[in-house]
Amino acid sequence: MFLGQSFSHRLANYPPRVSFHPNVSQTKFDYSNSRIRSKSCLKSSTCATEQILFCQNTIDNKSSKLAEYQLESIVNKSFSYKYHISNQLVKQTCECMIIAAFNPHCFTIQLKQNAIEFDRFQRDINEFYNEFRNETRYLIPIETIAKYLCVICADPNSTEKDLIWNRSQILDYDLTDQTVNLFYVDLGTWEEYVPINRLRFLIESFHEYPVCSLTCRLSHIAPINTNENDSTWPSDAIDQFLAVIDQVLPEIEFLSLDNDGGYQTNLFVVNSGQYICVNDYMIHIKKAQPMIQNQEEKPREFDGNYTNPNIHPVIALYYRLGECVRVLFDLRK
Repeated sequence: MFLGQSFSHRLANYPPRVSFHPNVSQTKFDYSNSRIRSKSCLKSSTCATEQILFCQNTIDNKSSKLAEYQLESIVNKSFSYKYHISNQLVKQTCECMIIAAFNPHCFTIQLKQNAIEFDRFQRDINEFYNEFRNETRYLIPIETIAKYLCVICADPNSTEKDLIWNRSQILDYDLTDQTVNLFYVDLGTWEEYVPINRLRFLIESFHEYPVCSLTCRLSHIAPINTNENDSTWPSDAIDQFLAVIDQVLPEIEFLSLDNDGGYQTNLFVVNSGQYICVNDYMIHIKKAQPMIQNQEEKPREFDGNYTNPNIHPVIALYYRLGECVRVLFDLRK
């Protein structure tokens, strides 16, 4: 039996420093020109009969889609997701939303161009599992729990009536207290001590949909530490990074794609009316130092599928934080 409890105990007093937007769909993007009109968007001149027909068609379409999903096979032995990662983004600059941020070398974005489609996908997930959450075939028996198993999890911060469901992978588990540590693949963060009864099996459509969130790093900068071998970002540097990216719609320039599927980037925001490069800003306020990267190292083209989930940058950080905490405890003995 694989126990994740020891790691969780080490992190209990040292929670990950993360700025996190739990609802990706609640963005500041202006979709007024492209979003599909809902009932509330109908013009006042629409007659009552048309509105009734619109509502009825919406209900019928929802019921039909739910019925189709219910016919799909469950996915109970998959240990990876497909990722929408490509070298084609390199040298491009795009508008994005930062949905999670741990430090300047590990933050997760969603491209503005993918936001509407992901909203539709997330809505389908929520409607399906809120309708069929108690059906026996979707419940996960404790004996099937395994490391890196792909599952879906009910967000504890959502209401019981309208639960939000997040695609996940199991990182650690403890069968004694029946909890797991999860990586939320679409959100780029993790949660600990998750009761197994919050998990459900995925169906094929929801498992096969590619992960569109992208994990990024600010390029050509490094933390300022007295120990040259220490690559940990100090708390004051993280605070400044989180502050400058808070409540903004950044532009991101993709410079290269690393072997682990993370992008080296330049990040641009409007701060106090000024258009700034966050990379340069961190150096300017003396919270980072310039770093010359080896131009001879050419990253391979990432195939978009994590066959070994350990290589994902956020999962790597999850384990690295555990190691750092263990060292701290050792020093205090």
